[in-house]
Amino acid sequence: MSREILSCKSIKQIKAIVHKLECHRTHLMPYEEYFKLMAEALSEITAYTLDEMLDFKNEGYGIFRARQVYNDDPYLLIEDMWAKPDRLVMDYGRCNNIKESRFYCSNFFLTCLVECRAKENTKWVLAEYEPVEEKKILTLPIGINEHIFKNRGVSHLNPDQKKKNEILLRFIRNSYKKVISASDTKRYLKTIAITDFFFNSDQLKGKDACIMYPSVADYYQNVNYVFHPDVAKRNFRVKKAFFLQVVNQDVRKHSHIAKLKFLSNGAVVGDKIIWTENKEIHFKDCLKYK
Repeated sequence: MSREILSCKSIKQIKAIVHKLECHRTHLMPYEEYFKLMAEALSEITAYTLDEMLDFKNEGYGIFRARQVYNDDPYLLIEDMWAKPDRLVMDYGRCNNIKESRFYCSNFFLTCLVECRAKENTKWVLAEYEPVEEKKILTLPIGINEHIFKNRGVSHLNPDQKKKNEILLRFIRNSYKKVISASDTKRYLKTIAITDFFFNSDQLKGKDACIMYPSVADYYQNVNYVFHPDVAKRNFRVKKAFFLQVVNQDVRKHSHIAKLKFLSNGAVVGDKIIWTENKEIHFKDCLKYK
């Protein structure tokens, strides 16, 4: 928990800044100007960090990342399972600016397919990662429903400070959960600025850390993580991969029912993924749940 609690702005002033940040055309501002406005708002927030990521012992939970396959040949190189180099990032993302790479992943294998908006009959490589060593990753949850944590941060905020936090956390949560059209990615400006603010905070800057943020498929314990690419590579390795086809899926507010066809298993050998015929039913207990 951050011990530094700022109280220079009133609740009315916080609401006014948030309203300006949410205005229809604010995303057209120069990024530096928009970030300054975001930092002014978020300077009032009290955020806490976890010294480890969520418990991944249940089937289907861990660190997962999906990449679409546009033909019948899945990716062959481990390098393809990591984030793109900065120079190849040509569009805005949920947490990245243009020419700025981020490593995105989810804690549940179906969540990353939902985040990628996987359509029926499309094919994907799903990579599962594991820690390089037993080392806790500093994690900052933002906009997450705290009931999913076993150990919450203990808050000593007074009623006025709690109200400010509630306003800002609701704003953050709604910002990350908003579905953005692929034709209007400039609207990611809001969550890019939030991500930059926290990555440059005293809590995370210069540390092996990640930000945990809500999934658009927000049910049970489904969350997303974003890392600086070098931090992800330093702390994780590809454990295995799956080549699959999304037959159909039904994403609702409190449940997710999916039918997947697993085509091949991918084993890691050196810097390559070796694909073999699939003979197993993967994550069978997770494909339907409420």
